[in-house]
Amino acid sequence: MIRATGLALAAMLTLGCGTAPTGSAPPPPWRVVTVPNQPPARFAWQPDGSVRVTTDSAVGFLLRPTPEAAQGARLEWRWLVERTPPPSAPDAVGQDDRPIAVHVIFATAAPDDRALGGLRRWLRGALTHEAFAGRTLTYMWGGTLPAGTRLPNPYLPGDGHIIVLRDGSTRSGTWLPESIDPVADYTSLFGGTARPTHLALSADTEDSGGCAVALIQPPTYTGTGKAKP
Repeated sequence: MIRATGLALAAMLTLGCGTAPTGSAPPPPWRVVTVPNQPPARFAWQPDGSVRVTTDSAVGFLLRPTPEAAQGARLEWRWLVERTPPPSAPDAVGQDDRPIAVHVIFATAAPDDRALGGLRRWLRGALTHEAFAGRTLTYMWGGTLPAGTRLPNPYLPGDGHIIVLRDGSTRSGTWLPESIDPVADYTSLFGGTARPTHLALSADTEDSGGCAVALIQPPTYTGTGKAKP
């Protein structure tokens, strides 16, 4: 009985993400955005300028505006995953956990706002933050689909696409660099052009109930504009 109790206690201690992440609160203009009725992800600023993102059966966003000077520039960052939930399908509602993602949110032109689409966008903005009323490109790490996959975001019909940059088989514990052209990706996936208005970081493990821990150097716009988001 004593041995069984000890094993149970050891198993409990290995579950979850352990102690709260060390670090400071994200500085302005970054702000944490939570999802209604869901435990929040935790974002902790590290001394080297990276952000530690911890999700323990949780979900959340770290959001900031994109400066006008960054329009038309490339977006670059590096990220590292320490712990990840079991790979799940990014195109399946309720099964789409991921240890880390970068979202580029665009202004939506008025002619696209047909009645139903406009209502959906208004509801998204009202429930979370007005920025999320726009169209969104999600660059993700994790999942069961191979790197390079592009697919509609099941939560944003007509308004969102997912681009898998690193799939669930990517080795964890190593910093990996990324460089993207969000405006070109927008044109490829939506057609036309639009202005990036916001940038968000996120992680999501509320579906699997698992733990994820990732580090990311906040994405920076480089090239045309030479502006940091």
